[in-house]
Amino acid sequence: MNKSIRILFPSRCPVCDRPVPGLDEGICLPCTETLHPLKEPVAVKSAHIDFGLALYPYRAIAESLYRFKYEGRQEYGAFYAQEIVKQHGQTLRLLRPDAMVPVPVHRVRLQKRGYNQAQVVAEALGRALSIPVRDDLVNRVRPTAPQKELNLFERRNNLKSAFKLTENDVKLESILLVDDIYTTGATMDALALLFRAQGVKRIFFVTVAMESLS
Repeated sequence: MNKSIRILFPSRCPVCDRPVPGLDEGICLPCTETLHPLKEPVAVKSAHIDFGLALYPYRAIAESLYRFKYEGRQEYGAFYAQEIVKQHGQTLRLLRPDAMVPVPVHRVRLQKRGYNQAQVVAEALGRALSIPVRDDLVNRVRPTAPQKELNLFERRNNLKSAFKLTENDVKLESILLVDDIYTTGATMDALALLFRAQGVKRIFFVTVAMESLS
């Protein structure tokens, strides 16, 4: 960005949305000091998923994710991907997935929002790690209620028959599912079940945030 333009229109912090002083881009100093990534892998309770990672606890990044998801702040995707690489890049490289698969949104929601937030993160992450992104393998064929508004039983029923693979033969040994938020894991589990049935041997996931299950 041109220096004079950046002085007149400074970058905004992707966490708190306040202007970033000076000519720096990215997260502001107060957020740097208070925003701490998760150190441990997600506890996966699924026979279909091998391993999962999340970047931040949901409460710490909730307002940022809301702006990213509902207020058109697609530029946050690059920040999230950058931080995932900093925190988990070595692990993701060791997993060596054949492709990243962003969790799809239904076409009605996609038309309304204009983009799939999971795909925005996946594409930035794919560029950083040189892993191809496959957004053509699975569709969300049934609109579903937001998972965070439902209890555990409702979340599982909410996702029944919600996804459908676009190919009968998925020629991949391993995949990395990418989404913005991990709640109970029902979404990841539903997708993983489909891919397992098509012979995918190793299934991992990474998300920007994990909602506390306590």
